[in-house]
Amino acid sequence: MKWQDTGSILISNTTLFFGACDGRRQAGSGFAVNNKLLAAVKSFKVINPRLTMFTLDTKWFEVVFVNGNAPTEDKDKNEKDDFYSWLDNILCEIPRGCVQIILGDFNAKIGREECFKPIIGGHSLHHLSNDNGCRLIDLATGRNLRVKSTMFAHKKIHKGTWRSPDGRHINQIDHVLINERFNNSILDVRTVRGADSDSDHFLVAGRLRVKLKRRQEIKRGGATGRFDITNLNNPAVVKNFQKGIEEKLRIIIASGSDREVEPIDYRLWVGR
Repeated sequence: MKWQDTGSILISNTTLFFGACDGRRQAGSGFAVNNKLLAAVKSFKVINPRLTMFTLDTKWFEVVFVNGNAPTEDKDKNEKDDFYSWLDNILCEIPRGCVQIILGDFNAKIGREECFKPIIGGHSLHHLSNDNGCRLIDLATGRNLRVKSTMFAHKKIHKGTWRSPDGRHINQIDHVLINERFNNSILDVRTVRGADSDSDHFLVAGRLRVKLKRRQEIKRGGATGRFDITNLNNPAVVKNFQKGIEEKLRIIIASGSDREVEPIDYRLWVGR
């Protein structure tokens, strides 16, 4: 975004949360949120000029978005290492039960290497991964993420996300990832060429639907009812209870066998 300040601003029916760029007027990232969702916004956090985090609080779980703006392919190795170290640390702090969606401009060409297919699918615009692409795949592998932007079959025109200044080259370098637990929740990711964002990047749109599995209670025999332990305040009941346990133990010891002994029904002595 290349803005110098950090904060939020209301623009029509959208609230823009933004982080500051660096001293070279580079990077900067943020989130544009429809005002209908503001009640569900839990937090917006600026990690550094290249990384921001946004959390939505829903009824059953939190949805955490991490927006990244990775160094370009020609940047220094140490600068790339720092970016992915920061990103990895952020993902470590997110609770496991959350939906984790990592998106942004990663300047990463992801190929169609067969060995990476479970992580990236087989529908990338590119055949081979560049260095940034391999770094993103390594992160996804280590953090149990899936690169959803290369998993859906679309025409090439709906895969490219960036156009070179001379207009001759189009690359797919903006990506969307999600944690494996919610892998099937992203129904589609594609480029929207018609949207005017005043940028050399095209708008990338995704569809998210989260399904919750209904918890099934395991039935273990019939209902046992509740125990009224207040009866243990009665010395006579306590004495009867102790005698019952002692009798059961004598039977077990005397049998000297490995057969299964019926469970002690404490209600015989305590009461229901």
